[in-house]
Amino acid sequence: FVSDTLITMSDGSTATIDSVAVGAAVQSWDVETNSTINATVLDIERRDRFELMDITLENGDVVTSTIDHPWWSHSQNAIVSLDPNTTETYYEVSGVRMMLCKEVLQDAEGMPVKATIKRRPIPKEAVDVMTLKLDRGHWFFTGEKRGVRVHAGVR
Repeated sequence: FVSDTLITMSDGSTATIDSVAVGAAVQSWDVETNSTINATVLDIERRDRFELMDITLENGDVVTSTIDHPWWSHSQNAIVSLDPNTTETYYEVSGVRMMLCKEVLQDAEGMPVKATIKRRPIPKEAVDVMTLKLDRGHWFFTGEKRGVRVHAGVR
């Protein structure tokens, strides 16, 4: 995610991903109970990337991530990305499906959130992106008004 991406903290407030510190508590998702939990940030992974996408949520929020970042699709009931093969390799997940240009993601209440996906033109210089590594849950929420569920870094 780019540096100004908003992350939902454990108290429901938001903070930019570049201001979240190791040891901070964020909202996560427990796949066993299908509910939100709090998770502790173990690490912030950074890398330079060229291929990015903008995800415009139905409320107008725009979240920018790498094309291979795993998102939870409410409509497909699966992990999705624009580059499933890379996603499976890098994030050590399986069964990743192709993200649709009109996708339905999931918020912190497990409710559907409509989104439009658009690849960005490839920049001349790499962009510094980051993701969180969590102690549990392996999911966090991005977005300002109604955050959506995204996978955390490599387990």
